[in-house]
Amino acid sequence: MAPAALSGPRRSATGTGSRTAGVLLVEVAAGAGTGVCTGMGAVILLVLLAAGVGLVLSGVGKLQTEVPTCYGRPMVPGDVCKARATGPVTDGMPVPSDTTYQEQLDALTSGGWTSVGLGLVLLALCVVIGIAWAAGAARTW
Repeated sequence: MAPAALSGPRRSATGTGSRTAGVLLVEVAAGAGTGVCTGMGAVILLVLLAAGVGLVLSGVGKLQTEVPTCYGRPMVPGDVCKARATGPVTDGMPVPSDTTYQEQLDALTSGGWTSVGLGLVLLALCVVIGIAWAAGAARTW
């Protein structure tokens, strides 16, 4: 379209009055006039929200772990879990090694902070998307 064809009042995509063509294009591209956060957008937002909450809760749960164990026996600080070779070590298998109480505890809690961090990023993304949709809805009306 030529720029001259875009100027002047036009009927909006929702049929609610006269708007300029630039606003019409923004409305159509953003899905304006269909309500705030409806349809697939609401589903995506809810999935992101649920994933964020789930990641935060699983990370917190992982950080508040129980006492590490050595072959089912609880360990105390200073213990060393002696590795048992249960069969031949072949290519690609790690060689069994002894682990300390702290190494066992670190292995149990590893990924907890990562999970919490990713969950918080998803929750922040939900807030940003929600604010953007609300601001977009306020501009169109």
